[in-house]
Amino acid sequence: LYYRQQQLPPRTMAEPENPIRRAYLACGRAIFATIERTIPPFATFADNMRGMFLTSVEKRTPPFIYHALISPSCSHVLGPMLMLGLIMAVVQTTGRLTLFSFHPIFMSFGCATCMSEALLVYRNGHLVNVFSDIMG
Repeated sequence: LYYRQQQLPPRTMAEPENPIRRAYLACGRAIFATIERTIPPFATFADNMRGMFLTSVEKRTPPFIYHALISPSCSHVLGPMLMLGLIMAVVQTTGRLTLFSFHPIFMSFGCATCMSEALLVYRNGHLVNVFSDIMG
């Protein structure tokens, strides 16, 4: 069998392209083009809404509360409080801590703590310069 496979002549004609694959790639390109057109206006809208929200909060709250809410230390305080509240809710619901009950706890930890740290690094211009090599 091996001897016969080597005796076969090589294919000279290119195999025809699969039309399903071509349609799949065209659909993917169309989806990504739509996303690229949609994200910048949405990001601008979200930034405007955030600015209006922060302006309204700044007008309605005392300055020390407003600055405490937007400071990085607020996320360092709220993160562990969220984790404690979640652990208590899981224990109250399940009655005990099992291996699977740690799944929502760690997922929330990843979302609340790690993502807030990433946002703080991004907002701090000095840290962006320090970490620019690994951030891409």
